[in-house]
Amino acid sequence: MEISFYHVIVMVIALLNLVAVPFFHSLFGRINKATELAAENKSNLSDYKLHVAETFVTQHQLLQHLARIEKTLDELKQLILEQKR
Repeated sequence: MEISFYHVIVMVIALLNLVAVPFFHSLFGRINKATELAAENKSNLSDYKLHVAETFVTQHQLLQHLARIEKTLDELKQLILEQKR
């Protein structure tokens, strides 16, 4: 039996399949796992952003409160100065 060019091509393709199929199966498995982890991280980040929004104040709110405290302290200072006179 003589080996023809066709037989060589078929054998090469078969050998490539033996190597490529497990490689791509592993690769797609890792891609799916990475996709799942990314979705989980996205969910965790959304939960954290919601927690931050519910828990912490904005800079504008903080400045408003500090201005009120400063105004109250100034009023108390004026009352104390008036009492000393």
